[in-house]
Amino acid sequence: MFTHLRAGAESGWDFSSRWFADGENLHTIHTTDIVRVDLNCLLYTLKNIIAKAKAVACDEQSAQLFSDKALNRKNAILKYCWNSNINFFYDYDFVVQQQLHSITVAGLLSLFVIIAISLQARFVAEKTASAFLKNGIL
Repeated sequence: MFTHLRAGAESGWDFSSRWFADGENLHTIHTTDIVRVDLNCLLYTLKNIIAKAKAVACDEQSAQLFSDKALNRKNAILKYCWNSNINFFYDYDFVVQQQLHSITVAGLLSLFVIIAISLQARFVAEKTASAFLKNGIL
């Protein structure tokens, strides 16, 4: 439990119900079982940045390696985190091998890092407007 609590605190989403298996109780926290959509979007971006830096340094082999790693991460995000029934990006529980049921603003990072295709981006924007925007704020 302490590992899950520490991971939740490190996430910046301290003790959010996002980490609770039942969505309500701290004792069901399982943070380290979750593939976070927002963290993986950031890792995707980091791999692209490294690929560009390696290309500038004329290290084409490493540039290609990191470019491939970024593409693999993007494909994994699209495979495991995109929910085509609800049209939003979700966290994924790799232990039970299913998406979590909580819709969170973490799914918006897919737009910022340009993982979502234009149709997905439109769906995410619509879902954001209905689920998160209240009087002009998230």
